[in-house]
Amino acid sequence: MDLFSCRNCVQNPMQGTTFGHGHGYCLHWGSVIREPGTTTCKYLHRKDLPNHIVDEGTREHAAQFAHVAGPADLITEKQILRKRYSEKYAWDSHHFDPSLHAMAMYHRADESAETAGNEGKARFIQAFVGSNDGRRALAYASLVRRYMHHCDSWTSSYRLVLAIVEETVSEAVVPVAELLGAGSEEDRRAAAGWEVLYCRISGLQEFAWHASLEVLRHPLSSVYGSIADMDMNGVRSSLATLKSSWRDQIIAKAKAEGEYFPPPSPSSGE
Repeated sequence: MDLFSCRNCVQNPMQGTTFGHGHGYCLHWGSVIREPGTTTCKYLHRKDLPNHIVDEGTREHAAQFAHVAGPADLITEKQILRKRYSEKYAWDSHHFDPSLHAMAMYHRADESAETAGNEGKARFIQAFVGSNDGRRALAYASLVRRYMHHCDSWTSSYRLVLAIVEETVSEAVVPVAELLGAGSEEDRRAAAGWEVLYCRISGLQEFAWHASLEVLRHPLSSVYGSIADMDMNGVRSSLATLKSSWRDQIIAKAKAEGEYFPPPSPSSGE
């Protein structure tokens, strides 16, 4: 599976390179993605690594597809026509997908953000937290990273990131029917678990970049041995001991900057 395809982009939150059959949905283009494994565009934001770490590679990719004003075929580089989501068509054609529908509904909230503000989007994102479903876990980390990237700041997203911290060591379970690739069920489940973990960790690193928070710049540095051995239990056990420190330092940063639950503005109604 190509790491420069829509499957590895946070703009397509509920599919990954290891799981998620069927069509995807691109939040940037507001389009159904018919072939997510062979589709891309110049706005790729990789799930597997933090944006600032792979900046050179993604800029080269963007330059390669700069001539395409929309989604593109990864191989031919030809533009792919956008397809608007229709719930009616999904039901009538017996292809309704709850995951795809959820992303389409988020995109509608995204489109109205200029008039409704970002609070509504943040609340929608929070609806994906607290589940061990791998698709929802991947979606939450992806949506937070996209939100943070578009805000180009950490102050409006630190509470969303705190939830990623709390869930970093949580197991993400993917239904067998959603797993991709060859190999045993055990191996494919393990690959899906690693994919969710890396997406979460990359989100923490992107937050650290925005907030200049040293403790989260290299959160996996203490578990490289377990990663090399593909020991997920060892990784979770080690990260569990760091979670409280990460949480405390994010909160301390927010307090120091006067961003920790500031009083609402008179016009907010809260």
